[in-house]
Amino acid sequence: VVARVALLLLCGCLPLVGVGAAGGPLALVGALALYGGLCGTLVVSMNSLAADLERERGVPMMSRFHAIFSLGFGLGGVLAGAAAGSGVSPVQDFASLGGAAAAAAVALMFATGLSVSCTVGSSHSAPLLQSQEAALPNVPPRLQGSVPAHAHARLLAVAVAAFVGSVAEGSVADWATLYFRSVLGSSSGWAPDGFVVFNILMTLVRFFGDHLTSRFSASRVLAVGGGLAGVGLLTASSAPADGYGEALALAGFATVGAGLASVVPIAFSAAGAVEGVEASVGIGFVSTVGYTGLLV
Repeated sequence: VVARVALLLLCGCLPLVGVGAAGGPLALVGALALYGGLCGTLVVSMNSLAADLERERGVPMMSRFHAIFSLGFGLGGVLAGAAAGSGVSPVQDFASLGGAAAAAAVALMFATGLSVSCTVGSSHSAPLLQSQEAALPNVPPRLQGSVPAHAHARLLAVAVAAFVGSVAEGSVADWATLYFRSVLGSSSGWAPDGFVVFNILMTLVRFFGDHLTSRFSASRVLAVGGGLAGVGLLTASSAPADGYGEALALAGFATVGAGLASVVPIAFSAAGAVEGVEASVGIGFVSTVGYTGLLV
């Protein structure tokens, strides 16, 4: 299983060189489409594996996996910014990052110490243990047999939650920098900081998200997180254009990151545990609907 995921990672790294070397709009679109398709396959595979591990271990783990993803996301942004600032060409930048990731994928494929005793997408995994049931009270253990009538409705509800969270996340990722520059009149040094603090708080909260889910239940974490995200968006959008406006906006975006941190991990965990639906199918559907929110 780990080798398959690593192979997808290896394949996904190769189009990065094409992204950097694209000589025109059509070539760039083609390279990005190939890269996006491979990344989408990798996302479903990794989250399906994580969902199987959750059921096998009997404890919530999804949030920690997504914390590592957020950490890598932020690190990639820092490295890309440093490369651009030092005059490194896009071809060199993407080739070096893709080569490093490809080397890590090859090492993972051949590492003998990495083995996972579960199969991605298996519908015969062990039922959730008591601790997992307490963490996800609204997600019953998967049973063998036909798909229950309510399974599709439950899966759709999870997908809608992921979609709403992705809309809010995408709005910060796409518009925070422009908001600082155009609305608050911030300098170029302040402009990227809104997304930076958003990602930092999201990463930190995700490292503790599994503990919060185990202690307070997924529904309460989602409710509190949604409230925090709403307060954060209102705070950032009401920041004045002078004086303390930049600091207030940073606090708002940081609050949004903390509030949204658990939405996608809980949604993917729930999608991988819907009764009668394979993890790969559930997570594939939820990820498709959810990530569409990033385009809105």
